[in-house]
Amino acid sequence: MNKLITLTALLFTLLATSQDKPTSFYFGEPQPKTIISQQKFEPSICGTYVLESDSSTQLVIKESGIYLQQNVLFALTKKDIRKSKGKYYTEGGLLYGIVSGQGIPFIKQRDTTFAIYKQVNDYFNPTKKNVLRKQNQTYFLNEKLRNNQFRTSLLHSTSKGIAIYSMDHEKVMNEIEKFSKMDTLDLYSFKTFVAFPSLSEMNSFIQHRGFTDVVHFVKPEHYIERDI
Repeated sequence: MNKLITLTALLFTLLATSQDKPTSFYFGEPQPKTIISQQKFEPSICGTYVLESDSSTQLVIKESGIYLQQNVLFALTKKDIRKSKGKYYTEGGLLYGIVSGQGIPFIKQRDTTFAIYKQVNDYFNPTKKNVLRKQNQTYFLNEKLRNNQFRTSLLHSTSKGIAIYSMDHEKVMNEIEKFSKMDTLDLYSFKTFVAFPSLSEMNSFIQHRGFTDVVHFVKPEHYIERDI
């Protein structure tokens, strides 16, 4: 009887472990299938857009690629500068100590020094690995990862700006399971699904809101300041 109870408990533990195993999802090839890749973004979409919820974050699109720019505000009191023991200092109209080896513009108001640093990060650059494709008004940003699979997001141009769509695969597994060709493998302790959809399957996936998460960037003239 004790052996039966032990075996039952072991089977239950193994079942629970397999059910709780984290999952991941990728595409096995750039999307959408059969669409010719592009090396540049078209001039009509290029420009600077601001995050709809926070104008301090900008999305800059050039023909050669996309980067994110964020304005970070620093405020240092006289006490902060004194306690830094020389880390923060001004020279030649610039404030040093915020960015390694680089001075940034600043202004002083009473006993406080204010400085804004523009932090720039690459978002997507078309290369042999990172594949850019376009269908109608939607760009497909295919980022090749170290596992040789692709993470795909959509960039769509609107009348007021840009919308970037990404996927939370756990929310749309019912749609993912409709892909006719899909591999399952263990990757970095994750149960990983790798899909190879046809063009029609990808279009159907998009129509059924497979890319659930969206971030909006608007042209500066359409930005509306929100109360905090």
